[in-house]
Amino acid sequence: MGIAIANECYQRGADVLLLKASSSVDTSYPIKKETFETGKELEDLIKKNISKYDIIFHNAAVSDYTVKEKFTNKLNS
Repeated sequence: MGIAIANECYQRGADVLLLKASSSVDTSYPIKKETFETGKELEDLIKKNISKYDIIFHNAAVSDYTVKEKFTNKLNS
């Protein structure tokens, strides 16, 4: 979805920056892009670039959950 929106905005003459996961497909247009691996990296890219643009379309479905505390043995209740 994000690639399709970026492509359409580019075709209509917008200055587009696409923030995309490194595992996602690429756009066929010469759109500026930055890649990320984790939700934290995406957050950092948004914070770094948001003031440079008038509109942001946020379509990410980030799912890099981590546990707060990891146990190696069975837990007794």
